[in-house]
Amino acid sequence: MPDEAQEWPEGSEWLIGDTLYRSEKLRRRDAVLETGEWKPVWTVMEALASQHGDDNVRLVVWFGN
Repeated sequence: MPDEAQEWPEGSEWLIGDTLYRSEKLRRRDAVLETGEWKPVWTVMEALASQHGDDNVRLVVWFGN
């Protein structure tokens, strides 16, 4: 099926034309910088975790169109 997602092992590389592609795992720190616009959220999360414990704090985010 054309809509099925494909998975490649991390570190896999393939060349299409002159462009080299590499499969890498994206981590939160790579996508959302601690010093960026989410910094106030991380500050509040850290404060809540220090008060209530790491296992008792959860962030749920909804992205709508």
